[in-house]
Amino acid sequence: MTPRSVCLFMEDAGLRKYAEQFFVHQAWDVDVTGPNDLVVFDGPPGVAILRMMRSRGDETPGLFLVLDRIVLRGLKYALALRPPFTPDRLRDACGALLRRRIKLVLRRRRAV
Repeated sequence: MTPRSVCLFMEDAGLRKYAEQFFVHQAWDVDVTGPNDLVVFDGPPGVAILRMMRSRGDETPGLFLVLDRIVLRGLKYALALRPPFTPDRLRDACGALLRRRIKLVLRRRRAV
């Protein structure tokens, strides 16, 4: 099975490093030029990039790690996640996004 791939558009260096380590531990390819299974971003430039992708017809799911008071509206296949960014919450959010876009992704048991 081909590993999933994620592209990170992160402004916060610490959060980027944390997200990169999380995805590497989940056996994802990080920052592949494309095509990607998921886009993760944390600020206005990431929102702009996702909007540009949608305008071009690219429906790659986007996970927005909210640090500021930015509202995510009108973006299909996008999910906003607020701190704390624990591994279980990140895993659940990624799974939810992938299930919305790719109907064959199995549901994971809830973390205790």
